[in-house]
Amino acid sequence: MLDFLDDLNPLIRNSSKNWLLDNIATFERILDPILQNLLQTKMGTFDPKSQQYFYNQVYESKITNQAFRQLKIVLLNGGERFIKYLMSAGLSRRPASATG
Repeated sequence: MLDFLDDLNPLIRNSSKNWLLDNIATFERILDPILQNLLQTKMGTFDPKSQQYFYNQVYESKITNQAFRQLKIVLLNGGERFIKYLMSAGLSRRPASATG
């Protein structure tokens, strides 16, 4: 549904905005997948000795651009309700093995 928040058709845009606002109580289900895309660990490894992150393959900037576009759309459409959610919810704490 996030991809439809900036659709050219106003009916589709409005429906997806309503979906977003109806699901404000479970925003972690919307935000966690977006953030997980940004924090992919499959593309490289972190060397604790040198405190550097090394990419094993070409970084997919398309993933980052899409994630930031989706976050921007959620922020613009969620408005004040989104900000209130961020202020009250904090970060969800799930074990790394549960995310995939």
